[in-house]
Amino acid sequence: MNPNSTKFLRANLRANAKRFRGKCLIYEMDCNDAKLEDIADTVNLGLLPTSEDGYVAAIKALKKDGGVLHVHETVYLDGETTLDNEAQTLAVGMTIGEQLNDIIHRIKYPMKWQVSLLRAKPVKSYAPHVCHMVYDFFVTPKPPDAKQITRAALLTFASNFARIMAVLAVFGAFVDVRRQKRIDEMKEEIKQRSIERFGEEAYKNFNETVPMRRRTMHVEVEKPGRVA
Repeated sequence: MNPNSTKFLRANLRANAKRFRGKCLIYEMDCNDAKLEDIADTVNLGLLPTSEDGYVAAIKALKKDGGVLHVHETVYLDGETTLDNEAQTLAVGMTIGEQLNDIIHRIKYPMKWQVSLLRAKPVKSYAPHVCHMVYDFFVTPKPPDAKQITRAALLTFASNFARIMAVLAVFGAFVDVRRQKRIDEMKEEIKQRSIERFGEEAYKNFNETVPMRRRTMHVEVEKPGRVA
């Protein structure tokens, strides 16, 4: 860390206390060690001569709905004309955009993302034939296409179908338990009424000598719970 940069950052925050009070938190560490995710609308990568080491941390810090990456870079210019130099700076910006795109699709998978170069602006001369440039990239999730929508719908249906089947299985088991309970209650009621009518000894002899199949065939039920 550069202690001077932190010193002047704190001084700027104090000078603008009314605007930034309670809104700024300084992490005095390597950005790759801060592990900040889904918190930023804009990330400023002000590292020179290149900000490449901070690309991954910056992308992770962007919110899930995207944001702006403010990338500083040094560009070597050897064109004979201003137009040549502009083409070189634009080519560097496109290369950085491709790098960011690859990192985003690796980190933010499975959502598809779009990286757009909004601006390429020279800041100052960094060294002979070297220009300090700043590139603004707008990073945003792509609208889903028909294939993605269909896949999402199928996954949702499959998930809901599995839940419905699980609920039906539980309900079916509950119904089976209630049905068996009712059958057991009817058997017990028939037993009690038979004992009341014929006596316990006669019922026991009947229960031991008559097979279950024949016995149930001779039992007629007029209403649930009543024995004829």
